[in-house]
This record gives sequence, C-alpha cells and structure tokens, in this order.
Amino acid sequence: MLGAMIIYVGINVGLGGILTLGFQVPNDFATVSDSVAFAIQDSHVRFLGGMFCGVGLTFVAGVVVPHRLWKALTVLCAIGFFAGWFRLWADLDVLANSALTLSMAIEVVGFPVLGVALWRRFGRTAIFA
Repeated sequence: MLGAMIIYVGINVGLGGILTLGFQVPNDFATVSDSVAFAIQDSHVRFLGGMFCGVGLTFVAGVVVPHRLWKALTVLCAIGFFAGWFRLWADLDVLANSALTLSMAIEVVGFPVLGVALWRRFGRTAIFA
C-alpha cells in the first residue's frame, strides 16, 4: 500500500510538474510570473516525481521478493525518514495542517518501523553479506 501511495504522488507530480495533475489538491494554486524560470524548476520537479515513482515501484516489488530487496528497502526507509525531517524547514504552520498528518506519520514513524522490521527479518543473518 505504501508503494502504491508513493507511485500515486509520483505520477501526480511527475506528469503534472509543479502545478501537479490535481490528484491531491486543486492545481490552480499558483500563477507563473517568469515562464523560463518556471519551466526549469518544473522540469526538476517532474524529475523528482519520476524518482518517487521509482521508489514506489521498488516498495511494490519488495512485496514480491522482500528477501532480495530488503537492503534497498531499508535504505529507502532511511531516506524517507530523513526527508520527512526536512519538512521542519518549511513554514511550521503548514505542518499543523491535517492534510500532512498522514505523510508525516509515515515518514517519521512508519519508515523507521518498517526499516527496523526489515533488518530484523532479513538483516541479522546477512549483516556482512
């Protein structure tokens, strides 16, 4: 389910860019004042959306072959945890918004729990493999 959620966000941002496809919020939240700068940043955001899709697909594949992907999944969990903490550099009032509650919970609690569970299940015997 986590992989599907990440793929959903990745498609929304990867194909929609900064303004998104509108899957999560209406996409009329910004106006463009510098079309060249916007296009450059939009391209970067689309790349990050594609990265999200790749991460989501890795989580989905991990359901099928967890014994092969546990190391990659553990690293992705650590990245998700640290990325969640980067939200603290945003406007803190935004973090109080209930629309971000699930995302923050997954990032700062769910990812570490999943990472530890993967390590406990697969990593103890293969720590140096």
